[in-house]
Amino acid sequence: MNNKIIIQLINNNLEEIKNLINHFQNEQDDLKSGFPLLESRLASLNKDVEILKLNLDNQEIDFTSTPLDSENNSDKQSKSVIEEYEIQSTPIKAAAIEEVKAISESHYIEEGIQLIEPIKNNVEKTASTLNDKLQATVGKNLQEQIQKSKLVDIQSAIGINDQFLFIRELFDNNSEDYKSAINYINKQIDCNKIISHFNKTKQWDNEKDAVIQFFNLIKRKFE
Repeated sequence: MNNKIIIQLINNNLEEIKNLINHFQNEQDDLKSGFPLLESRLASLNKDVEILKLNLDNQEIDFTSTPLDSENNSDKQSKSVIEEYEIQSTPIKAAAIEEVKAISESHYIEEGIQLIEPIKNNVEKTASTLNDKLQATVGKNLQEQIQKSKLVDIQSAIGINDQFLFIRELFDNNSEDYKSAINYINKQIDCNKIISHFNKTKQWDNEKDAVIQFFNLIKRKFE
């Protein structure tokens, strides 16, 4: 395995590990679900480093030099010694190469990696998938907390679509009337007083979905 490729693999793993650690520093609740991926990347990084080390150790062995004068090819005794040296050195050389090859092949077959580009794509896809899952989980938890939390300003819990719904269904498309109602609600300290106020001033059908939703927001302010 070419050293340049191995170094690129190490760099890819380091980048992904760094991104995961940065995410977990800000979102520690996601550490448990994301830890298997972090552990996998660390193990992969360790294997890449081992393979690079074996490659470097193998390159330090000089299998081409001989202790004899290569120009004395006519000397039968020298030829015999050379052949004996080659026979003795070949298993060492072959063993070293096979060791690197075996570790390299088993590692990259296990990881399903053949070339740099597929590895890069796989890393980006995995990181993106994890990021999407973590963001979805965080977003869901945040949304649940907002929905369950006590409201100081009920406008903060009203999405743009619901705002248009309330203005259209409850305030006859009068946005100023809607804003006045929100300000009135935020200033009050008694939930029953607010609901009684709207029951007296508005001709709303209390069975209507928009009315129920609006009153539930008011009740949350006092939970």
